[in-house]
Amino acid sequence: MNKINSKRHSWLLWVARGFGTLVSVFWVFSLGAHAFLDDPGELTGEGMLLGSLVLVCVTGLILAWYKEKPGGIVTIIGGLALSVFAYISAGRNEWLAVLVSGAPFLLAGVLFFTYSQKITEQTPGA
Repeated sequence: MNKINSKRHSWLLWVARGFGTLVSVFWVFSLGAHAFLDDPGELTGEGMLLGSLVLVCVTGLILAWYKEKPGGIVTIIGGLALSVFAYISAGRNEWLAVLVSGAPFLLAGVLFFTYSQKITEQTPGA
């Protein structure tokens, strides 16, 4: 990667990292608190699916810190799946559920992927 080109778009990378970290911390603490502080008998299939989708998204964001393109793709796929899950499982206010759950991961994944594309298209010989 050319240092001049990477400096030009480094703000995009840091916005993606900061936003993705905030979203991940929120979801990990929320699901962790629910898993450990609530009655363990209340764990349902829906809760396990939600936890698995969030785990995919958080794993994608961790990967994106090191490899922006593959991590961004995993996060985008996880964010889309989480958005669909939120829309289907929400009783009312489906779009609010999508905005709170899947959309932040989707946005972070798109930012990482966009950064990787900007660096790739400006690097000579890539």
